[in-house]
Amino acid sequence: MKVKIDIDGLSDAVQEELKNWQENTCNPVLNEAYKAGAEEGKKVLRQGGPYKERTGAYTKDWAVTQRNSIGRKVAGTESYSVHNKKHYQLTHLLQNGHASRNGGRVKAYPHIDSAEEKAEKAATDYIEDKLGG
Repeated sequence: MKVKIDIDGLSDAVQEELKNWQENTCNPVLNEAYKAGAEEGKKVLRQGGPYKERTGAYTKDWAVTQRNSIGRKVAGTESYSVHNKKHYQLTHLLQNGHASRNGGRVKAYPHIDSAEEKAEKAATDYIEDKLGG
């Protein structure tokens, strides 16, 4: 579509087109990518980790929740958290290890880092697919 714009209005026209592109193209793709990344992280965490689990409840309780943040209102994008609903206290202890009753240390089982990397890769791959890389 051709539109005649005089030189004085060029800056405003370019800004308006960039704003439309962001609202109509970028933000929906980013929202879907963030959701897909969070779901991928949840899936990886639900598969378990290097730790030995007795009941299986820890791995079953991973969930994705949409966050209500101020950035969402400003940028127009959504954000998600992957968290353990019932056993949130264990995440830090398993990830980093902790002091034991006998004065020693309990081994750390870094399982959240790998899920975070896979979630980030899933989100970036989705964005590159939809918007072109």
